[in-house]
Amino acid sequence: MSTPLDAISDLGLPVTLDVVRAGWDGIGDMPRQLMASDVADFACRQLAQPDSGDSADIANLCITTDSEEIDTALSRLVPVVSENAIRTWRAFLLAKLLGELPESPIDGLSELTSFWNALNFPDDMPHVVQGRNNDISPLDYYTEKNYQQIIQKHRDWLTSEISQLARASLP
Repeated sequence: MSTPLDAISDLGLPVTLDVVRAGWDGIGDMPRQLMASDVADFACRQLAQPDSGDSADIANLCITTDSEEIDTALSRLVPVVSENAIRTWRAFLLAKLLGELPESPIDGLSELTSFWNALNFPDDMPHVVQGRNNDISPLDYYTEKNYQQIIQKHRDWLTSEISQLARASLP
């Protein structure tokens, strides 16, 4: 069974402690995206690496299921979550949403708007919200043609975002 961290890796994006912390904390108004077992699996893989440094916090993450202990260890290991870690989760969650959108333009556009709303409508989002900084009428906005254009705009944005994040992680 694939975990969110596996799916992020499958997108070609690096899974780091920073990304794990962002997923554990949740981004925007979205809840926690990882289970304790996801964190433990990641930490144990980190300990198995020759350059892991044998951090006590990483070792503890391998064995604990206690949320407070995970919070404490991740906070010590990653005091501040980077913008790229948040962008990584945003890209993953958008890719997941695009694969699950309903056929109905009304329902699909509503789901896309809810998604971006939960992320506080970032300035770089590809989504167009009817009536937000535009005067598109509902009759024009909720059409099949507009829905397909907005989906394509999201796919193009996602491809670019993943590419930018992958390049940013290169040494």
